[in-house]
Amino acid sequence: MSTAAATTTEPRKISPWLMLPPPTQASHDHKLYSLGEKKVVSIKREAPPPPWAQGQVTHLGCTRGWMASFNEDNRQTFLSNPITGRHIRLPTLPDSTPPHNIILTSSPDAHDCRAIIAYYHSAGIAVCFPGHSTTNWLPMCDQLHYLDIAYSTRQKRLFCLTTSGSVECWDLESPSFLWKVPLCDSEDDDDEDDEDDIRFYYPKYLVMDEHSDRLFLVTRDVLGHVGRDGSYMKSVCSLGNDYPHKTLSFDVHEIDVNKGTLRYTEGSLDGLAMFVGANHSFALPAADVRGYSNT
Repeated sequence: MSTAAATTTEPRKISPWLMLPPPTQASHDHKLYSLGEKKVVSIKREAPPPPWAQGQVTHLGCTRGWMASFNEDNRQTFLSNPITGRHIRLPTLPDSTPPHNIILTSSPDAHDCRAIIAYYHSAGIAVCFPGHSTTNWLPMCDQLHYLDIAYSTRQKRLFCLTTSGSVECWDLESPSFLWKVPLCDSEDDDDEDDEDDIRFYYPKYLVMDEHSDRLFLVTRDVLGHVGRDGSYMKSVCSLGNDYPHKTLSFDVHEIDVNKGTLRYTEGSLDGLAMFVGANHSFALPAADVRGYSNT
């Protein structure tokens, strides 16, 4: 997650924070690690969350300082602010399948803010307006399964990474479909390459830099089943071995948001620091991050 502060006399500074796992499953306290200040901040919640936000809760990532969650007990989606402890109830999902991720187009208090959910195991994307007194999930882009989504605040466009190996662009104002670009390969988040019984994975992430309105496709090369010495280990199911994975490298392509074309970036990210994850990825100018220089 990231927060931003600005004044009329000082340039805009950005402080990305990492949310650490809670000490226990039932704990409502939050621990955040400030990358710029290199310290852990503990936030203790005196009051528990609302009843509809309690139970078997799955966290779907953080966007614009808000944590998106899904309650498996009552199929309730909601937003929570780990700093203030505030909770915002979103419409109950019509589909029993939990969403893969939820992102916000702006602050949830804004009247034109959209919450966008994407499903992985069932087709479709849906949107709602958290700032409206009455709102429902409105289906859109329901022809395909989606791995990741990103949003451009300047152009009000939604970018979708599909399981079929392409990136789509949608205009949310209409809404209407604008373009589709096939990727340079057909691997997706679940693909494996079994060469000589060695497992390679290639998860992909859409990364938006909102300062320059640039969109990137990041491909992570992962080796599965790695031992303590970093070498590949065969998985022995009968013994119940659960080996970790190892990231080997990253490949980055920039996507032209107007033309829908890809360009491979070689050797430089133009001073950007990219944060990638399964739920929400983003990029920040490294020079504007407190405690960091150009990367």
